[in-house]
Amino acid sequence: MRNLFYCDTSYQLMTIINIMSEFKYQEADLVIYHNFYGSFDLIRRVRERGLFSNIYEVAAERQSVIVEVKDMVFARSHLKKLGVKFHHYDCFYAASLDTVIALNLYSVINYSKFILIDDGIGSYYSNILGNDYMSFKRRMILKLSHPRKKIFFAESLYVYSPELCESTASEKKKKISFQFSEDMEYVFHYKSNHIYSGKIIILEQPCSFRELDDKRYELDRKFNHVLETKKLLGRVIVRLHPRMNKSNIGNCYDIIRNQWELECKNQIDDNNILIAIHSTSIFQPTIMFGKCPKMILLFKLYRDALSEDEYRRIDYFIKKFVSIYQNANVLIPKSFDEFEKMLNGI
Repeated sequence: MRNLFYCDTSYQLMTIINIMSEFKYQEADLVIYHNFYGSFDLIRRVRERGLFSNIYEVAAERQSVIVEVKDMVFARSHLKKLGVKFHHYDCFYAASLDTVIALNLYSVINYSKFILIDDGIGSYYSNILGNDYMSFKRRMILKLSHPRKKIFFAESLYVYSPELCESTASEKKKKISFQFSEDMEYVFHYKSNHIYSGKIIILEQPCSFRELDDKRYELDRKFNHVLETKKLLGRVIVRLHPRMNKSNIGNCYDIIRNQWELECKNQIDDNNILIAIHSTSIFQPTIMFGKCPKMILLFKLYRDALSEDEYRRIDYFIKKFVSIYQNANVLIPKSFDEFEKMLNGI
């Protein structure tokens, strides 16, 4: 039984290794799209462990609309240029289909089942294969160029917390067991440190929509002002999103950049304070390890930097998270003044 995995984040790679270990897959291929921090080092170590029969590496390049359309229309030729071998696969695993390479794999590779895997909050509400994630252009090209391909059907959705998941991408939800195998430890090469001990951790993420960048910048400026006023900058460490190189908040970054879930396992405890707008990372200590650090979610303060639909989904997700994980220590300020008061005595 041979399986194919598509990956374009370190979080997905961690999940893939979990699935490989849980189901004891002996033969599998991996397609890696290099658009996240540390991807080349991770794949080098994956190769050293011999986890996959074939690894196909795809460079993240800016392409013109014409080139993208051509690659999608002639998907088989595009995959052949990348060296992909057209085996029959029992399952094709991917977290989403929001890149040309992922869509092309979905369109022309021969597989029996398509299975979605956990990609953070986006996998837990709405439909990660739907119109919010898939442009009309790509959907139409797929329908016209590959009319026999069902658009879109996932046999199952594998997530870390099925009870929290309300995605309509698949009716079947399956729990992924989180386990730190020797392969996991080797590939993610945890560097021992104490940078998060007793710290306020800001879990950064990029703005979802470019047209809201200016509003996001102004809100970041207010956020910084609060930290300065409360004289907390010296206790703050910023954890950048894998696709970010800098932040407008704070002045001390985590430059070690271990996989966040490894830090949750080894360092994060109930004495930490985690702050985020609505990052997936803020929920991981609780979902994966049952830990309850203080969590301050700022999505209501950043409402002007979120689309209405995005805001509504985040609000609903957090309400459900709190109802399921009743020991979670979640605070949601409604104003920057209220946020300042929450930081009193910290």
